[in-house]
Amino acid sequence: MAGADLRRRGRPRPLVEWLADVDGGGTRTSEVFVTNGASHGLALAAELLVQPGDVVLVDSPTYHLAFGTLFDRGAELVGVPADAEGMDVAATAELIGRLTRGGRRVPMLYLVPTFANPTGRCLPRQRRVELVELAARTGLTIVEDDTYRELVYEGAAPPSLWSLGERGTVVRLGTFAKTVAPGLRLGWINADDAFVRRLTGLGYITSGGGVNHTTALTMAAFGASGAYLSHVADLRRQYAAQRDALLAGLRESAPDLRVSTPDGGWFLWAELPRR
Repeated sequence: MAGADLRRRGRPRPLVEWLADVDGGGTRTSEVFVTNGASHGLALAAELLVQPGDVVLVDSPTYHLAFGTLFDRGAELVGVPADAEGMDVAATAELIGRLTRGGRRVPMLYLVPTFANPTGRCLPRQRRVELVELAARTGLTIVEDDTYRELVYEGAAPPSLWSLGERGTVVRLGTFAKTVAPGLRLGWINADDAFVRRLTGLGYITSGGGVNHTTALTMAAFGASGAYLSHVADLRRQYAAQRDALLAGLRESAPDLRVSTPDGGWFLWAELPRR
């Protein structure tokens, strides 16, 4: 019984069940671990995946505040080759080959593939498929920061890497910071059963550290009631209007800028004119 109690820590059952259900049936409850937000999720994933001296690949550009968490693990960060559509998977495969032939361990890739910070871009579907296939071939674990998925303003968000990849190749980070409030400090990890079991065995978790259960159970009630989805729909309309106002202002005040129109998220990418 004591072991079962320890395994439940960090996994408040009502929220775990709702998160699995709202994912459309592609995720089991045993593949959900509740965290104190996406940054906590990244720190936990890195603790299990990264050893001092490892190379961690990162998208280029990407969320810069993730770097400190990875440096804390003693990792060397290497940016992946990228073009206007995002990371170049074939060139990344060559990079991994060069690094491993040089005796380096490359256990992890971190990226924000959907409405990325800071570009606002989405990695195209074909590259997503190629990327999860690369992970399966090389033993690389992709840590997918999926912070902005719910904030889609045009059409539908592309499929997550988590939904496309073989189990064991992708660890997905989610959060309520952008859809409810940053101050909740509440998020989750999707990972295969074995990875989640390793998370529950971390000393920080078994000693009582981790998620605020009152907040987690409140969020579970909010989600299960249907009010969360209604709230997110309203949020999308409001954020889309703010995006459009920002784009209009930039095009009027700085017509020489090349500005993307993101289909979701918080960011747009502006390029200065060439001189």
